[in-house]
Amino acid sequence: MAPETRYARSGDVSIAYQIFGDGPFEVVSSLPSSSHLELGWDVPKMRAYFERLASFARVINFDKRGVGISDRSVGYSSPETRMDGASAHAGAGEVPVSSTVKDLVAGSGLEFEYRGVHDLKGVPGEWRLYAAV
Repeated sequence: MAPETRYARSGDVSIAYQIFGDGPFEVVSSLPSSSHLELGWDVPKMRAYFERLASFARVINFDKRGVGISDRSVGYSSPETRMDGASAHAGAGEVPVSSTVKDLVAGSGLEFEYRGVHDLKGVPGEWRLYAAV
């Protein structure tokens, strides 16, 4: 049985995610651009992949913005464009993350420092950024 699908807000869109598994590690996964959280469980190889991950980790799997059952946004921005925009607001050695990622890993023990609200090149809207510390 597929896990419950939940949604986290990221700016003006909702990002679909599922949490499953119960292990000492946490794995954050986002499948290729043709993914669909709920339908993936109907594909035997995908189900096997998810079940294998869940055998040793707590998995947070999500559909990226505009993919699967996550909300669409205006326009398209490549992963490189999104990372360029986010990394411009990070210091040396910092890993910048959006509030969506921060919310998805809540309870994991990861800690974040708030880096303010920023406009990101190629990405619509304002984004709350954090640095993983």
